[in-house]
Amino acid sequence: MVCKLFFLLVLLLGAAYAVPLENVAPQFAAGAGTAENPYVINTCTELQQAGMSPSADFILGQDIDCSETRGWNGGDGFIPIGTFNYRFIGIFNGNGFTVTKLFIRLPGADYVGLFGYIGADANVYNLSITDADITGSRYVGMLAGYTTSATIISCSVQGVVSGTYMVGGLIGQVFPQTVLTDCHAAGAVFGGSEHTGGLVGYLYAFEHYIEIVSCSTNVVVVGQRYSGGVIGYLHSSVTEVTGSYALGSTTGTTDVGGLVGYAAGSGPSPLITRSFAMGSVNASNDNVGGLVGRQGGGSIRDCYAHADIISAYAYGGGLVGRQQYGEISRTYSTGKIAGQTYLGGLIGLSEASVDDSYWDTEASGYPFSDGGTGKTTGEMMDPETFNGWDFQNIWEMTPGETYPELR
Repeated sequence: MVCKLFFLLVLLLGAAYAVPLENVAPQFAAGAGTAENPYVINTCTELQQAGMSPSADFILGQDIDCSETRGWNGGDGFIPIGTFNYRFIGIFNGNGFTVTKLFIRLPGADYVGLFGYIGADANVYNLSITDADITGSRYVGMLAGYTTSATIISCSVQGVVSGTYMVGGLIGQVFPQTVLTDCHAAGAVFGGSEHTGGLVGYLYAFEHYIEIVSCSTNVVVVGQRYSGGVIGYLHSSVTEVTGSYALGSTTGTTDVGGLVGYAAGSGPSPLITRSFAMGSVNASNDNVGGLVGRQGGGSIRDCYAHADIISAYAYGGGLVGRQQYGEISRTYSTGKIAGQTYLGGLIGLSEASVDDSYWDTEASGYPFSDGGTGKTTGEMMDPETFNGWDFQNIWEMTPGETYPELR
């Protein structure tokens, strides 16, 4: 049985941790915690002990069953690896294995997930988490509550995650110099306040680059303001989201999008490119879009949305609900539009640049848009419609049978 004294110490110390966890001697199946000879983790008990050595390197030796965590710590479950003061800064190689049935019930705690806080130069890769049940307060995700200056590659999560603020299927908040590549989330994400996303709740970077590449979600997202199928809130002048998509449904109040709830920055960034959203998007207030709820800057290029839109009040669009700043080019949408005012087949209200973009007037049931060009379904399946689009490298379609799709 896992040492209860260790868990009691962790709980009593709280998020700050009065003493470093690495002062407690951990026990692992093998290894020395170095890059050349990482600690080998074969049990959930050993996985928990990784929190004692947040600067060490680890590798999973097999699939890990964490169903026992429901009985740990009086029902609180697993204690996240890494804290604000003692961040995980090592290497964690999932080795293609899966952690199943991870349970965390810390509704009053911040930085909650398998990892609470992943810090500078950390690497987490080739890891799957399934059947997770995770609850926290702020900065909550199935993989991690918070990351900064980290690299996350080929990680997937599935389960249910709940919190109040900055809640994501994979990560609650992503800070500068973080790279997410080939990461995926499935299940359900519930946020009680702002910043809820199927993959990331909140992403912020103004001086250092952040990349989200080839990531996807198939998630039921239920939040409040700033809710998105992939990212709830994206505020950056140096970020690129590329080759990513969202399935499932997204529900919120204001600034709700199939891919991103709110996207803002300066110049051409954040750049959202070669990405799409499908499913449904619902907002009880305003700024709801099939791809992006509200664009406050940056660029949306070579993207599309097949998401049905319901805006209970104003600014609803098949692609973007409200475009305040930035530019949109080579995009289209097909989803049905419903709401009260400032609705558009492609964009509800546009105050910036829209070029070479279209919507299906028949499929959407909406003949008007504040930006873009309306076309019939037949015209939307004709490549001649799409002026300036690259059908050699970016787009492809079967004339007369399909809408354009990304290669």
